[in-house]
Amino acid sequence: MLRTLGALASQIVAPVVAVAQSIAGLGRGRRAWSSEGRAYVEVRGVDQPGAEEAGEQIARRLEKVPGVAWVEINAVVGRVVIGHDPGLVGVAELVGVVEDAEADTGLDEEPFAAVGVSHPDNPVKVIAEATVLGANLTGAVIAVGARMLPLPVLPPSVPALVSTGESASWVRGPLETRIGKTATDLLFGFSSALGNTLARRPASLLAESGYRFCLLRETQAARRSWARWEAGTGAHPASHRSAPVGVRPRPVPLPAGPVERAANGSALGGPAAFAGMLGVTRSFQRAQAMVVAGAPRAAQVGRGAFAAQLGYGLSERTTLVFDARVLRRLDRVDTVVIDADVLRTGARYGICARGR
Repeated sequence: MLRTLGALASQIVAPVVAVAQSIAGLGRGRRAWSSEGRAYVEVRGVDQPGAEEAGEQIARRLEKVPGVAWVEINAVVGRVVIGHDPGLVGVAELVGVVEDAEADTGLDEEPFAAVGVSHPDNPVKVIAEATVLGANLTGAVIAVGARMLPLPVLPPSVPALVSTGESASWVRGPLETRIGKTATDLLFGFSSALGNTLARRPASLLAESGYRFCLLRETQAARRSWARWEAGTGAHPASHRSAPVGVRPRPVPLPAGPVERAANGSALGGPAAFAGMLGVTRSFQRAQAMVVAGAPRAAQVGRGAFAAQLGYGLSERTTLVFDARVLRRLDRVDTVVIDADVLRTGARYGICARGR
Protein backbone atom coordinates (compact mmCIF):
# COMPACT_ATOMS: atom_id res chain seq x y z
CA MET A 1 0.00 0.00 0.00
CA LEU A 2 2.77 2.42 0.95
CA ARG A 3 4.58 1.67 -2.31
CA THR A 4 1.42 2.52 -4.26
CA LEU A 5 0.99 5.76 -2.32
CA GLY A 6 4.63 6.64 -2.90
CA ALA A 7 4.27 6.17 -6.64
CA LEU A 8 1.10 8.27 -6.65
CA ALA A 9 2.72 11.01 -4.60
CA SER A 10 5.77 11.14 -6.87
CA GLN A 11 3.53 11.55 -9.92
CA ILE A 12 1.72 14.45 -8.27
CA VAL A 13 4.69 16.15 -6.60
CA ALA A 14 6.65 16.55 -9.86
CA PRO A 15 4.05 18.81 -11.55
CA VAL A 16 3.45 20.56 -8.21
CA VAL A 17 7.13 21.55 -8.06
CA ALA A 18 6.96 22.71 -11.68
CA VAL A 19 3.91 24.87 -10.89
CA ALA A 20 5.66 26.31 -7.82
CA GLN A 21 8.69 27.21 -9.89
CA SER A 22 6.56 28.79 -12.59
CA ILE A 23 4.50 30.91 -10.19
CA ALA A 24 7.52 32.02 -8.19
CA GLY A 25 9.46 33.11 -11.25
CA LEU A 26 12.15 30.45 -11.00
CA GLY A 27 14.86 30.13 -12.49
CA ARG A 28 15.00 33.33 -11.16
CA GLY A 29 13.55 35.14 -14.15
CA ARG A 30 13.30 38.90 -14.52
CA ARG A 31 10.16 40.41 -13.01
CA ALA A 32 8.52 43.28 -14.85
CA TRP A 33 5.07 44.82 -14.66
CA SER A 34 3.23 48.05 -15.39
CA SER A 35 0.92 50.16 -13.24
CA GLU A 36 -0.64 53.59 -13.87
CA GLY A 37 1.63 54.35 -16.81
CA ARG A 38 4.78 53.34 -14.94
CA ALA A 39 6.77 50.22 -15.77
CA TYR A 40 8.86 48.44 -13.16
CA VAL A 41 11.67 46.30 -14.53
CA GLU A 42 14.26 44.45 -12.50
CA VAL A 43 17.86 45.23 -13.42
CA ARG A 44 20.82 43.03 -12.62
CA GLY A 45 23.54 44.33 -10.34
CA VAL A 46 22.40 47.97 -9.92
CA ASP A 47 21.88 47.42 -6.19
CA GLN A 48 25.63 46.93 -5.68
CA PRO A 49 27.81 49.91 -4.69
CA GLY A 50 30.00 50.89 -7.62
CA ALA A 51 27.33 50.20 -10.26
CA GLU A 52 26.09 53.81 -10.36
CA GLU A 53 27.66 54.58 -13.76
CA ALA A 54 26.21 51.40 -15.29
CA GLY A 55 22.80 52.34 -13.95
CA GLU A 56 23.05 55.79 -15.51
CA GLN A 57 23.95 54.24 -18.87
CA ILE A 58 20.89 51.98 -18.70
CA ALA A 59 18.70 54.99 -17.85
CA ARG A 60 20.06 57.00 -20.79
CA ARG A 61 19.42 54.07 -23.13
CA LEU A 62 15.80 53.86 -21.98
CA GLU A 63 15.25 57.61 -22.28
CA LYS A 64 15.89 57.34 -26.04
CA VAL A 65 12.99 54.92 -26.55
CA PRO A 66 9.94 56.61 -28.16
CA GLY A 67 7.08 56.82 -25.69
CA VAL A 68 9.30 57.03 -22.60
CA ALA A 69 8.81 60.22 -20.58
CA TRP A 70 11.27 59.67 -17.72
CA VAL A 71 13.49 57.01 -16.18
CA GLU A 72 14.70 56.59 -12.59
CA ILE A 73 16.94 53.90 -11.12
CA ASN A 74 15.76 52.59 -7.74
CA ALA A 75 18.96 50.84 -6.78
CA VAL A 76 17.82 49.81 -3.29
CA VAL A 77 15.20 47.42 -4.69
CA GLY A 78 17.19 46.71 -7.87
CA ARG A 79 14.85 47.99 -10.53
CA VAL A 80 14.30 50.78 -12.99
CA VAL A 81 11.03 52.74 -12.96
CA ILE A 82 9.93 54.04 -16.34
CA GLY A 83 7.22 56.59 -17.04
CA HIS A 84 5.87 55.62 -20.45
CA ASP A 85 2.90 55.73 -22.79
CA PRO A 86 1.55 52.15 -22.96
CA GLY A 87 0.09 52.89 -26.36
CA LEU A 88 3.53 53.61 -27.83
CA VAL A 89 5.83 51.22 -25.97
CA GLY A 90 5.03 48.11 -23.97
CA VAL A 91 6.74 46.40 -21.07
CA ALA A 92 8.18 43.65 -23.28
CA GLU A 93 10.01 46.18 -25.45
CA LEU A 94 11.36 47.98 -22.37
CA VAL A 95 12.63 44.69 -20.96
CA GLY A 96 14.46 44.05 -24.22
CA VAL A 97 16.18 47.44 -24.00
CA VAL A 98 17.21 46.73 -20.40
CA GLU A 99 18.67 43.35 -21.35
CA ASP A 100 20.72 44.88 -24.16
CA ALA A 101 21.95 47.66 -21.88
CA GLU A 102 22.94 45.13 -19.20
CA ALA A 103 25.04 43.24 -21.72
CA ASP A 104 26.76 46.44 -22.88
CA THR A 105 27.56 47.53 -19.30
CA GLY A 106 28.74 44.11 -18.12
CA LEU A 107 25.86 43.53 -15.71
CA ASP A 108 24.28 40.63 -17.59
CA GLU A 109 25.96 38.03 -15.35
CA GLU A 110 25.11 39.77 -12.07
CA PRO A 111 22.23 38.53 -9.85
CA PHE A 112 19.02 40.43 -9.25
CA ALA A 113 18.53 42.24 -5.95
CA ALA A 114 17.11 39.85 -3.38
CA VAL A 115 14.89 42.53 -1.84
CA GLY A 116 12.99 42.98 -5.10
CA VAL A 117 11.04 39.78 -4.53
CA SER A 118 9.17 41.29 -1.58
CA HIS A 119 8.02 44.45 -3.35
CA PRO A 120 4.33 45.09 -2.45
CA ASP A 121 3.31 45.62 -6.07
CA ASN A 122 4.77 42.29 -7.18
CA PRO A 123 1.74 40.09 -8.05
CA VAL A 124 3.64 36.83 -7.49
CA LYS A 125 2.93 36.79 -3.75
CA VAL A 126 -0.82 37.24 -4.20
CA ILE A 127 -0.96 34.55 -6.88
CA ALA A 128 1.06 32.18 -4.71
CA GLU A 129 -1.10 32.57 -1.60
CA ALA A 130 -4.34 32.36 -3.59
CA THR A 131 -3.10 29.19 -5.31
CA VAL A 132 -2.18 27.45 -2.05
CA LEU A 133 -5.50 28.53 -0.49
CA GLY A 134 -7.33 27.03 -3.46
CA ALA A 135 -5.30 23.82 -3.19
CA ASN A 136 -6.30 23.39 0.46
CA LEU A 137 -9.99 24.09 -0.16
CA THR A 138 -10.00 21.70 -3.10
CA GLY A 139 -8.19 19.10 -1.02
CA ALA A 140 -10.80 19.38 1.74
CA VAL A 141 -13.58 18.59 -0.74
CA ILE A 142 -11.62 15.67 -2.18
CA ALA A 143 -10.75 14.34 1.27
CA VAL A 144 -14.42 14.25 2.28
CA GLY A 145 -15.48 12.58 -0.97
CA ALA A 146 -12.62 10.06 -0.85
CA ARG A 147 -13.99 8.60 2.38
CA MET A 148 -16.69 6.93 0.31
CA LEU A 149 -14.20 5.38 -2.12
CA PRO A 150 -11.99 2.30 -1.61
CA LEU A 151 -8.73 4.21 -1.98
CA PRO A 152 -5.54 3.80 0.07
CA VAL A 153 -4.97 6.34 2.84
CA LEU A 154 -1.67 8.08 3.43
CA PRO A 155 -0.42 7.81 7.02
CA PRO A 156 -0.94 11.10 8.94
CA SER A 157 2.73 11.06 9.85
CA VAL A 158 3.61 12.11 6.27
CA PRO A 159 1.95 15.57 6.39
CA ALA A 160 3.31 15.91 9.93
CA LEU A 161 6.83 15.41 8.61
CA VAL A 162 6.18 18.01 5.89
CA SER A 163 5.09 20.48 8.57
CA THR A 164 8.18 19.75 10.64
CA GLY A 165 10.46 20.21 7.64
CA GLU A 166 8.82 23.53 6.81
CA SER A 167 9.63 24.88 10.28
CA ALA A 168 13.10 23.34 10.70
CA SER A 169 15.75 25.88 9.69
CA TRP A 170 18.26 23.21 8.60
CA VAL A 171 15.67 21.84 6.16
CA ARG A 172 14.08 25.06 4.96
CA GLY A 173 17.26 27.17 4.85
CA PRO A 174 19.06 25.28 2.06
CA LEU A 175 15.86 25.20 0.00
CA GLU A 176 15.41 28.97 0.26
CA THR A 177 19.03 29.46 -0.75
CA ARG A 178 18.62 27.21 -3.77
CA ILE A 179 15.17 28.13 -5.13
CA GLY A 180 14.09 31.26 -3.21
CA LYS A 181 11.61 32.00 -0.44
CA THR A 182 8.47 32.22 -2.55
CA ALA A 183 9.11 28.91 -4.29
CA THR A 184 9.94 27.28 -0.95
CA ASP A 185 6.67 28.53 0.54
CA LEU A 186 4.81 27.18 -2.47
CA LEU A 187 6.57 23.83 -2.34
CA PHE A 188 5.76 23.27 1.32
CA GLY A 189 2.23 24.67 0.88
CA PHE A 190 1.42 22.33 -2.00
CA SER A 191 3.11 19.39 -0.28
CA SER A 192 1.11 19.97 2.88
CA ALA A 193 -2.15 20.22 0.93
CA LEU A 194 -1.31 17.08 -1.02
CA GLY A 195 -0.30 15.14 2.08
CA ASN A 196 -3.41 16.09 4.05
CA THR A 197 -5.61 15.29 1.06
CA LEU A 198 -4.12 11.82 0.61
CA ALA A 199 -4.33 11.30 4.38
CA ARG A 200 -8.02 12.33 4.26
CA ARG A 201 -7.71 15.05 6.87
CA PRO A 202 -10.37 17.64 5.89
CA ALA A 203 -10.20 19.36 9.29
CA SER A 204 -6.48 20.04 8.84
CA LEU A 205 -7.09 21.29 5.30
CA LEU A 206 -9.80 23.69 6.47
CA ALA A 207 -7.58 24.96 9.30
CA GLU A 208 -4.76 25.49 6.82
CA SER A 209 -7.19 27.31 4.50
CA GLY A 210 -8.01 29.75 7.30
CA TYR A 211 -4.31 30.40 7.85
CA ARG A 212 -3.68 30.89 4.14
CA PHE A 213 -6.60 33.32 3.99
CA CYS A 214 -4.84 35.43 6.65
CA LEU A 215 -1.65 35.45 4.57
CA LEU A 216 -3.56 36.34 1.42
CA ARG A 217 -5.33 39.20 3.18
CA GLU A 218 -1.99 40.51 4.47
CA THR A 219 -0.51 40.46 0.96
CA GLN A 220 -3.53 42.18 -0.57
CA ALA A 221 -3.43 44.88 2.10
CA ALA A 222 0.24 45.53 1.30
CA ARG A 223 -0.66 45.95 -2.38
CA ARG A 224 -3.43 48.41 -1.48
CA SER A 225 -1.02 50.39 0.70
CA TRP A 226 1.43 50.55 -2.20
CA ALA A 227 -1.36 51.66 -4.55
CA ARG A 228 -2.24 54.52 -2.17
CA TRP A 229 1.40 55.58 -2.06
CA GLU A 230 1.62 55.40 -5.84
CA ALA A 231 -1.49 57.55 -6.25
CA GLY A 232 -0.08 60.20 -3.92
CA THR A 233 3.63 60.41 -4.72
CA GLY A 234 4.47 57.75 -7.31
CA ALA A 235 3.83 60.08 -10.23
CA HIS A 236 6.82 62.20 -9.18
CA PRO A 237 9.94 60.68 -10.76
CA ALA A 238 12.27 61.76 -7.97
CA SER A 239 10.31 59.71 -5.44
CA HIS A 240 11.65 56.53 -7.08
CA ARG A 241 15.30 57.58 -7.17
CA SER A 242 17.77 55.90 -4.82
CA ALA A 243 21.47 55.07 -4.83
CA PRO A 244 22.99 51.69 -3.96
CA VAL A 245 23.37 51.01 -0.25
CA GLY A 246 26.16 48.78 0.98
CA VAL A 247 24.83 46.12 3.33
CA ARG A 248 27.33 44.40 5.54
CA PRO A 249 26.70 40.75 6.37
CA ARG A 250 25.53 39.86 9.85
CA PRO A 251 28.46 39.34 12.23
CA VAL A 252 26.73 36.18 13.48
CA PRO A 253 23.94 34.05 11.98
CA LEU A 254 20.36 35.04 12.76
CA PRO A 255 19.47 33.27 16.01
CA ALA A 256 16.67 30.73 16.00
CA GLY A 257 13.39 31.79 17.54
CA PRO A 258 11.24 29.64 19.83
CA VAL A 259 9.36 28.15 16.88
CA GLU A 260 12.58 27.27 15.08
CA ARG A 261 14.06 25.70 18.21
CA ALA A 262 10.95 23.58 18.69
CA ALA A 263 10.93 22.59 15.02
CA ASN A 264 14.61 21.67 14.98
CA GLY A 265 14.07 19.50 18.04
CA SER A 266 11.02 17.86 16.47
CA ALA A 267 12.87 17.22 13.23
CA LEU A 268 15.51 15.28 15.15
CA GLY A 269 13.37 13.79 17.91
CA GLY A 270 10.34 12.81 15.84
CA PRO A 271 11.98 10.04 13.79
CA ALA A 272 13.81 8.81 16.91
CA ALA A 273 10.54 8.67 18.86
CA PHE A 274 8.90 6.87 15.92
CA ALA A 275 11.64 4.24 15.82
CA GLY A 276 11.63 3.81 19.59
CA MET A 277 7.86 3.42 19.85
CA LEU A 278 7.78 1.05 16.90
CA GLY A 279 10.51 -1.08 18.46
CA VAL A 280 8.75 -1.24 21.82
CA THR A 281 5.11 -1.67 20.77
CA ARG A 282 5.44 -3.09 17.25
CA SER A 283 2.51 -0.84 16.42
CA PHE A 284 2.84 1.41 13.38
CA GLN A 285 -0.20 3.44 14.45
CA ARG A 286 1.27 4.26 17.86
CA ALA A 287 4.68 4.99 16.38
CA GLN A 288 3.37 7.48 13.84
CA ALA A 289 1.31 9.14 16.56
CA MET A 290 4.62 10.24 18.09
CA VAL A 291 5.53 12.02 14.85
CA VAL A 292 2.12 13.67 14.54
CA ALA A 293 2.15 14.83 18.17
CA GLY A 294 5.60 16.38 17.79
CA ALA A 295 4.84 18.40 14.65
CA PRO A 296 5.27 22.13 15.45
CA ARG A 297 2.54 23.29 13.08
CA ALA A 298 0.45 24.96 15.79
CA ALA A 299 3.36 27.16 16.89
CA GLN A 300 4.23 28.08 13.33
CA VAL A 301 0.63 28.92 12.38
CA GLY A 302 0.12 30.89 15.58
CA ARG A 303 3.11 33.11 14.97
CA GLY A 304 2.33 33.43 11.26
CA ALA A 305 -1.30 34.39 11.86
CA PHE A 306 -0.29 37.02 14.43
CA ALA A 307 2.29 38.50 12.05
CA ALA A 308 -0.24 38.43 9.18
CA GLN A 309 -2.77 40.36 11.26
CA LEU A 310 -0.08 42.84 12.30
CA GLY A 311 1.00 43.31 8.69
CA TYR A 312 -2.61 43.75 7.63
CA GLY A 313 -3.19 46.40 10.30
CA LEU A 314 -0.02 48.29 9.41
CA SER A 315 -0.84 48.30 5.71
CA GLU A 316 -4.41 49.45 6.29
CA ARG A 317 -2.95 52.37 8.27
CA THR A 318 -0.87 53.53 5.26
CA THR A 319 2.37 51.86 6.37
CA LEU A 320 4.41 50.28 3.56
CA VAL A 321 5.55 46.80 4.59
CA PHE A 322 8.21 45.80 2.08
CA ASP A 323 9.42 42.63 3.75
CA ALA A 324 6.83 40.77 5.80
CA ARG A 325 9.49 38.34 7.03
CA VAL A 326 10.66 40.85 9.63
CA LEU A 327 7.26 40.64 11.33
CA ARG A 328 7.91 36.91 11.81
CA ARG A 329 11.14 37.73 13.67
CA LEU A 330 9.68 39.86 16.44
CA ASP A 331 9.93 36.92 18.83
CA ARG A 332 13.73 37.18 18.53
CA VAL A 333 14.03 40.84 19.53
CA ASP A 334 15.78 41.29 22.88
CA THR A 335 17.00 44.91 22.57
CA VAL A 336 15.35 48.06 21.18
CA VAL A 337 17.52 51.09 20.35
CA ILE A 338 15.73 54.44 19.82
CA ASP A 339 17.46 57.42 18.24
CA ALA A 340 16.95 60.31 20.65
CA ASP A 341 16.78 62.84 17.79
CA VAL A 342 13.61 61.19 16.54
CA LEU A 343 11.89 61.99 19.84
CA ARG A 344 13.04 65.61 20.01
CA THR A 345 10.23 67.40 18.21
CA GLY A 346 10.62 70.72 20.06
CA ALA A 347 7.24 70.44 21.76
CA ARG A 348 7.00 70.22 25.54
CA TYR A 349 4.44 68.13 27.33
CA GLY A 350 3.63 67.91 31.02
CA ILE A 351 3.18 64.42 32.41
CA CYS A 352 1.48 63.72 35.72
CA ALA A 353 2.03 60.27 37.20
CA ARG A 354 0.60 58.94 40.42
CA GLY A 355 1.87 55.78 42.08
CA ARG A 356 -0.46 53.25 43.61
